[in-house]
Amino acid sequence: MKTMKTNFEIAKSRRKELFELIAAAADEIASIDRSLPILYSQALEEDLLPGEENMLAQPASTTF
Repeated sequence: MKTMKTNFEIAKSRRKELFELIAAAADEIASIDRSLPILYSQALEEDLLPGEENMLAQPASTTF
């Protein structure tokens, strides 16, 4: 048995590592995609609430 890896074995090993990295990245992307609707909704609420608070703090205008 050879103790030194051949170029072919090295290439196969690296290819496997890269596929594992791609799979992990795909899982992370899917996880982010699942959370985007919730995060978007939260961002809208945070952006809208300060505006509503400002409107309530200002005196109502009777002129149009």
